[in-house]
Amino acid sequence: MGFEGSLASYSLVQVFRFLHQHRQSGLLMISLDDSDSNHNSHNLGMNTTDHSCCIWLSYGRIVAVSDDQEIGCLLGMLSQRRWLSPATIARLQQFSKLDRPLGLFLKTKGILQAEQIKLLFHAQVLQRIGTLFKYQLGSFNFLEGVEAPVMEMTGLSISLAEALLLGLRVLRDRDWATFEDKLPRSTSALARCETQTHPFVLDSLERKVWDTASGSLSIVEQAKLLNKPVGCIQQIAYRLIIIEILKEITAEERLAIAPSPQFQPTPPQPFQMMIA
Repeated sequence: MGFEGSLASYSLVQVFRFLHQHRQSGLLMISLDDSDSNHNSHNLGMNTTDHSCCIWLSYGRIVAVSDDQEIGCLLGMLSQRRWLSPATIARLQQFSKLDRPLGLFLKTKGILQAEQIKLLFHAQVLQRIGTLFKYQLGSFNFLEGVEAPVMEMTGLSISLAEALLLGLRVLRDRDWATFEDKLPRSTSALARCETQTHPFVLDSLERKVWDTASGSLSIVEQAKLLNKPVGCIQQIAYRLIIIEILKEITAEERLAIAPSPQFQPTPPQPFQMMIA
């Protein structure tokens, strides 16, 4: 199943969430619009010629990101860092096909260390994904079943839900204006979707919001408790709702589920005989 659309009609948050929920595999191509004057593709570390970004997915996890579908972006990053000699890069470019991701291949050969693979994945995937959500103009196209080229893979991956959390976390205040009508109401309460633990690594404030999400405190009350602006708590609540570990309970819903006061009849008084 493939689909395409405009970021003005379907936000990248919605696209990521859909692909995560359905554990999709394939290629997500994103093209940014030059008229989005608030940002530019330099912030993404992307090729400014085509303003595009290709994200390869495997069962709802991001396994590689590149400027376009041409092979060689990961080798280019290795060359810039001088982690590979020109001769090694030239030999790798001649390989028609590897049997494993390039990062794992180089680690197996003792050319790269595990920490270098992590740094490479952070630059290739996390930094780029972390800035994509600032853009509201552009288009997307998802092609199901397209396999990620091993020459663009480090061997590491991240779930789309984790990518959503990271991407929304780095938004600045001006970027949140686009999400203003999607934030939970300040009068709503927050409740956990699961009483047990979750797989996400939360920052300290996210953890505090999670810990105090009892379903009885309004967001205004949580903000007072945590000594933070209401808007800040709303933003945190939104991203924890998006990754489905919190849910919003509106004031109307809280009132509807609140136990109604029971009628308590007046207890009978003991009989006393009056003697005239």
